Amino acid sequence: MATQHHDDGEILRALGRIEGQLTSLCERLDDHHTTLYGNGSPGLKTQVDRLDQQRQFGAKAFWVAIAAMLTAAGKWVASWLQGGAH
Repeated sequence: MATQHHDDGEILRALGRIEGQLTSLCERLDDHHTTLYGNGSPGLKTQVDRLDQQRQFGAKAFWVAIAAMLTAAGKWVASWLQGGAH
């Protein structure tokens, strides 16, 4: 049975590379977390939620305005049909 022999220097260099990669990945993860959740400022999640709330409010306001215009037009037509508008 053959065994592999690695000297301590080779193992330490490999561990150093792994540590560097892990540090880089942790920094990247921290950056993503800050972007997503914010760090004292609104993160992407909060910004998207606010935009969605504005969109929902805008859609409701649009339909309220349409309903108001249709109601006004209906009243005008009813008044005209009764001979009240000239």
